[in-house]
Amino acid sequence: MNILLYTIGVHKDKNYYAIEKDLINKIQHFNKFSLIEIEEPAKINKLPIHDQIKKYEELISKKISESDYNIVLDSKGKEYTSEKFAQQLSAWLLTRKKNLVFIIGGPHGFSDSFKKKFPCLSLSQMTFNHLLVRIIFLEQLYRAFCIIKNIPYHY
Repeated sequence: MNILLYTIGVHKDKNYYAIEKDLINKIQHFNKFSLIEIEEPAKINKLPIHDQIKKYEELISKKISESDYNIVLDSKGKEYTSEKFAQQLSAWLLTRKKNLVFIIGGPHGFSDSFKKKFPCLSLSQMTFNHLLVRIIFLEQLYRAFCIIKNIPYHY
């Protein structure tokens, strides 16, 4: 099963990019993985927040498929320890779906109605900027694979 990470916004920060690239390379030793950046519409930040959220949800909805197992990253989602996340990742990878898809929304997150459609995963109850969320998620995904494969990185 492929693992995909959908994220709103294309970034060009070299420092974040270098860390992301390193973590993605490490993850790809364990599993097929792709990070897909969804370009933000021009001037979207001029819209009211509700309309921005709706637009981001429309963009994400065009990318996701019912043949995939889709999980929304949200601060109000279910929290896991690294060990429990590794166990859950193993279970998700055994589902008979085409892809395991993790979704990071726009700067204002997703509406409650959108989140009700999918399982939600929290990296923390704290709020982080999107670039940092990407790094934290990738690091935890890599750590989960190390736990699953009993590789000492976890410690």
